[in-house]
Amino acid sequence: MGIVYNTSMSPTKNELVSAWLPKQNFYTGKGTPKLQHIGGFRLEDPQGEVGIELRIYADHSDTSDVVYHLPLTYRGAPLPGEKSI
Repeated sequence: MGIVYNTSMSPTKNELVSAWLPKQNFYTGKGTPKLQHIGGFRLEDPQGEVGIELRIYADHSDTSDVVYHLPLTYRGAPLPGEKSI
């Protein structure tokens, strides 16, 4: 079982996704997303070095209330030649 740490990050995951999502060709909203995190789960390797968090967001930016299932990946350090956010 993975360890869940009580931490905070800046920018938050919601802020990162809100900036990234409108640039994707599958984004159907108009303008800036108004995201609500409604669920998800996390998978990680046994050493806890890399993982994927699958987050579910409702976008209330218009009347369609679209739901997005988005994978967020993480690792302890960038791969060689990879840019860190």
